[in-house]
Amino acid sequence: MNKSKRVKKVGVGAMLFAGIVFMVGCVNLEPTRDVVRWHLLHSPSEAELQEDSFSDEEGAWFVRPVRLPDYHQGNRMFFSSEERGVVYVERDFWAEPLSDAVGRVVAMELAQRTRKLVNYYPVSRKSAEDGEFLLSFSRLDPVKNRGVVVDVMVTRTRPDQEGDREGDWRKRFRFTYGEGNYAQGGDIVRELEAALAELARRLSE
Repeated sequence: MNKSKRVKKVGVGAMLFAGIVFMVGCVNLEPTRDVVRWHLLHSPSEAELQEDSFSDEEGAWFVRPVRLPDYHQGNRMFFSSEERGVVYVERDFWAEPLSDAVGRVVAMELAQRTRKLVNYYPVSRKSAEDGEFLLSFSRLDPVKNRGVVVDVMVTRTRPDQEGDREGDWRKRFRFTYGEGNYAQGGDIVRELEAALAELARRLSE
């Protein structure tokens, strides 16, 4: 083999090696991290609340710990679909127990609509004379292409003249609210907030 052929082979090998190094350098070998989104429920009327303008002529109210179906335990966000059943939303999670969030939103919406002070669990009740709301949900489910399905039994009590609690009323509320266009967790949050605001409106009538 003459000298010129050896030079050509060395040159081709060097070019191949440089190409491989360049290609490896273009590849990101570090693992990519999935973005996790954490969500809280907020009252649509939260920004309008001004507690100093509330009336306490008939006493305040207290929303007791909310009861949700067992499948709402945990922090995974999901919606229901007729085709796929329960669909968990990837990378979207609740940042607090949903039952606590539901109680807070309902309380804030009731306060805004009734212009009365409404406390909620885990905040302590201000007085033994406060009236109470107990919400026991059979369903609070975001359903694809339908909206949030609400089925809840509500008991409202208030103390009588002797200080004993008497039943004011007990009603069942069932309705579907929203459109059910769920592409990500934020869509579920917005429709849940709106559905709970609608529930508070019906409670205040």
